[in-house]
Amino acid sequence: MKELIEKISERLLNNEKNQTFPILLLSAKEDRGQMNNPENILITKFPAALINIKKIGYESTANFVQKGDATIVIRLFDKNENSFIWDVMENTNKRLHGRHFLSSEFYSYGVLNRTNVRKIKREDAYTELELHYSIQFMDTSCMRMLHMEQSPDPKIRVKTMDFKKTTEEEEEEEKNRREKKHHSWRSTTSE
Repeated sequence: MKELIEKISERLLNNEKNQTFPILLLSAKEDRGQMNNPENILITKFPAALINIKKIGYESTANFVQKGDATIVIRLFDKNENSFIWDVMENTNKRLHGRHFLSSEFYSYGVLNRTNVRKIKREDAYTELELHYSIQFMDTSCMRMLHMEQSPDPKIRVKTMDFKKTTEEEEEEEKNRREKKHHSWRSTTSE
């Protein structure tokens, strides 16, 4: 999930020429409570975004694959004398909502969907907005793959379960191997 926060941060700070929506944020990082203590504010560049994964729910499927649903909270901050926090929120949402920019070795992500926005009343010199997003994903990091290992006796085959990274190519090879064995077995039994 750390990677998810990093990807969102990169997306928010990316200022490529082909971006339709200009970046208004000067800082975007993981929320570690930087803005909770006014005497110890560690952010020096405003407007800023702090990103946190609030909740993750999992549902198990076959082969140790899990479907997940995460709630992500992005807290936007600006100094009170600046009056464009709503512009920052709008451009932040345009860069994230419904966009497909997340990919990972073991996670298949859907798109971020904004579910809620709320303004937080603060006693210090900052304005805060919270943006809540949901995202669905598939976690294949613990997928097990059944494979055959050769035993010391060549006539005996041992089935084992092993944690192994799987890819579509490996799955396709395994499927072809099974079909080939099935066809060779059928041809020897029909003679």
